[in-house]
Amino acid sequence: MDGIVNALKPPGMTSHDLVNWFRRHLGIKKVGHLGTLDPGAAGVLPICIGSATRLAEYMAEVDKEYRAEMLLGVETDSQDTSGRVVRVDDSAGPGEPDIRRALQGMRGRQMQTPPMVSAVKHQGKRLYQLAREGKTIEPPPREIIIHSLEVVKIECRQGFWRVIFDTRVSKGTYIRTICHQVGQRLGCGGALGFLVRTRVGPFDAASAWSLEEVEREIADGSYGFLLPSDIGISGWPAWILNQNGIDQVKHGGELDSRHLAQDQAVEEGQLIRLLDTAGSLVALGRIRKLEGKAACRPNKVFIQ
Repeated sequence: MDGIVNALKPPGMTSHDLVNWFRRHLGIKKVGHLGTLDPGAAGVLPICIGSATRLAEYMAEVDKEYRAEMLLGVETDSQDTSGRVVRVDDSAGPGEPDIRRALQGMRGRQMQTPPMVSAVKHQGKRLYQLAREGKTIEPPPREIIIHSLEVVKIECRQGFWRVIFDTRVSKGTYIRTICHQVGQRLGCGGALGFLVRTRVGPFDAASAWSLEEVEREIADGSYGFLLPSDIGISGWPAWILNQNGIDQVKHGGELDSRHLAQDQAVEEGQLIRLLDTAGSLVALGRIRKLEGKAACRPNKVFIQ
């Protein structure tokens, strides 16, 4: 069994819990996920089954989209409302124009320091494991991109601002840290209230499968939730191989125009899909130029 499930993670489960759920229900050990989602968050969490796990490293680079709630006037040690409150400011604080300006100022390429509750590793241990041991370190900041950030709703209740916003971000961006940073810029403190991931690359919430729906499909023996393994890289350019090309892949040889039934314009250094004439994924490879002509040596093979 091979493929990808556009799964809808419920709040309360860890990403690893969801992986184990699919292992049990599908009776297969080779299962992974595309991008950790916090236990308290819900939303899109693509699950890789079988040989699709070999593609996870390529698909993990895609942008992600979220709907989030930011609470201003409160600060916690986890940067969300599940943590210990370390500061409360119920004064009038900033006004709505200030909040909008602060959020707009978060857009773009920047450095972000992962929170202590993250799964980032430090000397072989996850940061959240160190936090549970009462240890605090300053992890190195990482470059991220906040492509878009749009306010959906702003309201003030009893001196506290509640802000709902949508955002599209690059891999490795922490939404809770965005809320924390906005709170610091405004001087009142901020924390993440709730988080829903609405998209991971081509996988969106509208077409995601709940666990109850997956269970019904398994019981019926239809497995309609299983998508092709390479759907996450379907936008990559492709070379379609003839039989000589497929034989060349099996023997680890380099490919050029002699091995193609159909090619596509490619650039030096570009990763491409290598398909058979039926459109099935044979291998992945990287383009290099030999005497001005494109060549490709497969670096990940999916056929025997």
